[in-house]
Amino acid sequence: MATQQPSASPVFSYTAPALLSPPRAFGIVERGVYRSNAPDHPSQLVFLRSIGLRSIVLLSPEAPTRSLLEYLDENKIALTHLGMTAWKSNLGWKPVSEELIKEGIERVLDVRNHPIMVMCS
Repeated sequence: MATQQPSASPVFSYTAPALLSPPRAFGIVERGVYRSNAPDHPSQLVFLRSIGLRSIVLLSPEAPTRSLLEYLDENKIALTHLGMTAWKSNLGWKPVSEELIKEGIERVLDVRNHPIMVMCS
């Protein structure tokens, strides 16, 4: 009489969803308008994808990282990088020009750009 071997228990595989990790200083300004530092970790890009951004206004004299530029391109998110052209060291105590402030406010107020995030470094 043959003995029956107990059947092996089925193997289940489970992949945990990616944790959502917002960039530092993330906040909701109002519906469709967010603010944060520029992302510095891949998990933060996953978070950005979850809020469905259409536009980003970057207020920084530094160039955006390659990973951020690739993310924006892959997700068809418009980037307005005001810092590169508008930051002027010769303005003394006032390093941000009035033109920079005006253009940034215009971008944020235009609902065609929403959801929008204002980022700085």
